[in-house]
Amino acid sequence: MRIIIIISLLTALLFSAFERISQSPIQVATGFSSFFEDGSPLEFLSHPASLSKTNQISTALFYSSPFQLKQLNHYGAYLSSPFKTFAIGTGFATFGNTLYRESIASVAVAKEFGHHFRFGLVASAMEVSIKNYGSTRTAGISTSIDYHLIETIRWSLAYHNLNAPRIGKSGELLPQVVITGITYSPSRSITAVIEVEKDLEFDSRYKFGVHWRPFFPLCIASGFVNHPVQVTGGFTFEIKGQKISYAIATHPDLSVSQVFALRISLP
Repeated sequence: MRIIIIISLLTALLFSAFERISQSPIQVATGFSSFFEDGSPLEFLSHPASLSKTNQISTALFYSSPFQLKQLNHYGAYLSSPFKTFAIGTGFATFGNTLYRESIASVAVAKEFGHHFRFGLVASAMEVSIKNYGSTRTAGISTSIDYHLIETIRWSLAYHNLNAPRIGKSGELLPQVVITGITYSPSRSITAVIEVEKDLEFDSRYKFGVHWRPFFPLCIASGFVNHPVQVTGGFTFEIKGQKISYAIATHPDLSVSQVFALRISLP
């Protein structure tokens, strides 16, 4: 049965290359949110505008075990840094195994305008390798914006693969995804986020997450997403300015998925 599941998942990937896979544990824990921010470089791939808040050099390493299948391992490293009036980021991640592998290298830039509006852009080089069939490459561009409606409420919008990249001899169109959401922070210890995600070719997904800091250095998060129905949770623990993060997500038909990350920030 396990082999059948693996083959089915890998076959599905052949027809949906570079579906967005969450890399930040805290975003996974808050219902696979795209807009929740914890200051990690892992967040700019899903929300480029979040990079604009970078005020020190940070690097982050992550490892994900989707459905506890080693054949689907996902891991990588990202770096962010302030640069003059902008912030920049770069990183690399890989997903899959020797039978099927996706690799992505990204460069991002973001800027804050005043205290209310933020803009970010990320360009990614993507490669798919399939055993006995070779490899093929393409490039995609994604962007996002943030606007503080009031001090405690932030509206965000992201558009992934806005240049409509295609890959392979068949000219497969990579997923174009539009996401919008509201982040509400009534206090420094509690943040809630609600989002709507729409792949242009599929039904919408609805996400909800809550992040709570009961005491320093611990933060706890939980969330929910439909289509498929998944319950998520996780935590971050900060030690001398460095953060360890973990998240877990259920699935109605498969085993749980787990994500680990370590963020290291330079003074």
